[in-house]
Amino acid sequence: MAILVQKATDAQKEEFRDLRERSSEVGTTDWFYDEKTVCLFTQGKALVDQYGEKIPLEAGDLVTFPQGLRCQWEVLEPVKVKVKS
Repeated sequence: MAILVQKATDAQKEEFRDLRERSSEVGTTDWFYDEKTVCLFTQGKALVDQYGEKIPLEAGDLVTFPQGLRCQWEVLEPVKVKVKS
């Protein structure tokens, strides 16, 4: 169960264009994904701790979180994401 991080292409960014944007302020939060979730980071920086491995995320990243993942988010700069479940 690994997080997949890739730089979003223009075509991928277009797929997320009309989705509602969510935001998170600086801080730490525990999180559980009850379904596969794909996020496009549009702003900010965060570290996601996946079983002891800290994965850096930033604007322009397309991130896939697998179903059943428990992780901890550390938001370093205010984050905005568009989410597709």
